[in-house]
Amino acid sequence: MQLTAAGSAQAVLLPGIALAGASQSLQTLQAVLSTKADDGARVAQERWQDQRTLDVGIASPITGEPVKWVRLLLPSGWTRDATATWPTLYLLHGGVAGYTIYSDNSDVAKLSADSSAIIAIPDTNGCSSYSDWYNAGKSGPPEWETYLTTELPQLLERGYHASGVRAVAGYSMGGQGALKLAENHPGLYRATASWSGDLDPLRTPDGGLAGTAIDTPGLICGKGFSAIWGDPKVPAQRAIWERNDPYLNAAKLAGTRVFLSAGDSGGFQENLAQPTTAATSDKLASLSPPVPHTYCLFKGYSHDWTDWKRAMAAAWPLLMSSIGATPAGEVTDTDCVTRPAAVPAASDAR
Repeated sequence: MQLTAAGSAQAVLLPGIALAGASQSLQTLQAVLSTKADDGARVAQERWQDQRTLDVGIASPITGEPVKWVRLLLPSGWTRDATATWPTLYLLHGGVAGYTIYSDNSDVAKLSADSSAIIAIPDTNGCSSYSDWYNAGKSGPPEWETYLTTELPQLLERGYHASGVRAVAGYSMGGQGALKLAENHPGLYRATASWSGDLDPLRTPDGGLAGTAIDTPGLICGKGFSAIWGDPKVPAQRAIWERNDPYLNAAKLAGTRVFLSAGDSGGFQENLAQPTTAATSDKLASLSPPVPHTYCLFKGYSHDWTDWKRAMAAAWPLLMSSIGATPAGEVTDTDCVTRPAAVPAASDAR
C-alpha cells in the first residue's frame, strides 16, 4: 500500500504477499502523516515493498530535497498498532549509493530475518559525508548529521515504534559516518561499526600531514571538497575537518561497542581505509583506559561487497547484542580479534 501526504491510499498487489499494514484502516495510516519531528520534518509517503520492508518518504526542511527515503526492515510482531517498541540499527550507505543499496547487494534481509530490531537504511546523497555542510561558510541545507541524529530518530520513535536504543554501522563513506556520528553524539548509539571507512581523512597514507587532505569529500559527485567541510588549510575550517575525523576523536567512543574492519588487497579506496582503520584500532587500544573493540583485517579482500558482506555477518551478533536484540552473540570470524590491551599509539602530530 502506498500512502501520500494528500491522504490517498493506493493498494499495490503483490502475488502471494499479504502486506503488513494493508489491513489497517485508512484513518490509522493517515495518522502516520501527522508524525512530525520537532523542526517540522514529517512523513510524506509510504511504500510497502514486501511483508516486512517499508519505504518511508521524509519531507525535511534541512535536506535540501523534497523527499528523502528511508528503508525499514521490520521485525516479527511489528504492527501499526503495536504497544511494544524495538531497538534500531541504522545502516549507512557509501558514496554514490542510496537507501536500496543494502537490499540490492548485501545479505541484510537474511541477517535481519530473525532480528528483534528495526533496521533503518536512510538515503542521503552520494557525497553527503553524513555532515551538516559548510557551504562556503553559509551553512544551511543539506544538514545530514542533524537529519540522521535528530529528525529521523524522532520520526521513527514517534511513528514506527522505534525505541531510544540505537546502533549505527556503514561501509566506506558510511563507515566513516557511523564512527564520527557516534563520537559527536555520545550516548546516542550503543554500538558503531565501520567497514572499510577512511577513518582519518586528515592523514596521508604514510602518516604525514598533507598540504591538502587526502580524503576529498564532495569530489565524487561534482562538488568541491570545501563545500562540505571547508578548506583544511584555514584554521577555522580545519576545525570542521577535525570534528569529522574519527581517528582524532577516538577517545569519545569510550562506553560504546566498536567494530572496525578493512581488507588487505589494496586499491585506492582500501589503501585509505586499511591503514586508517588499523591506526584507529591502535589508538583505541592505547588509550588509558583502552577502549575494547573488535578489529578485522580480511585477507584477500578489498573495497567491494564481498568484503562488506563478510564484515556485516561478522559484526551482526555484536550489533544486535549491544542493543538488546536477537540474535545476540560475539564476533567469531577468524580474521577478527578483540583488542582490550594497550599498544603503542601512532603519532597525533598535526
